[in-house]
Amino acid sequence: MKILIFSDSHGHAHEMSATVQRERPDEVFYLGDGLEDLELLRVENPDLPITEVAGNCDSLGAGPWERVIQRQGRTFFLTHGHLYSVKSGMGGLLSEGIRRGADAVLFGHTHQPLCERKSGIWLVNPGSIGQCRTPGYGIILLEQGELTCHLTKSIR
Repeated sequence: MKILIFSDSHGHAHEMSATVQRERPDEVFYLGDGLEDLELLRVENPDLPITEVAGNCDSLGAGPWERVIQRQGRTFFLTHGHLYSVKSGMGGLLSEGIRRGADAVLFGHTHQPLCERKSGIWLVNPGSIGQCRTPGYGIILLEQGELTCHLTKSIR
């Protein structure tokens, strides 16, 4: 199973659309700040599952702030990150991921890509697909019970 991770599109829906066409994922996780940009993905890919959380720049009530979901026996904690002060460090977010039994904690907000394991948990920030010098996204692969992830620069 291949899952694309996007965050912080801020009006750059076409970058996500081009990436989906190129990567052909089984699902998309969107981590906030540009929820309206998902409409293009939904129109162009009506059968593609998209799971999203709202960010601090999304309208109040636009979606949940966080989700805990299961895929192939693995637990993912999705949040934008602003509620855990991720610009000041990962401690609070990592503690919450441990508390929730997450195999991977996925977040955005900082626009800074991150993909590393801490305390046995993947911490993944895909960066911004839109507003930064080196836009990017994340890829999670679930194969035979193994979870791996990596970051990729977007092609403009």
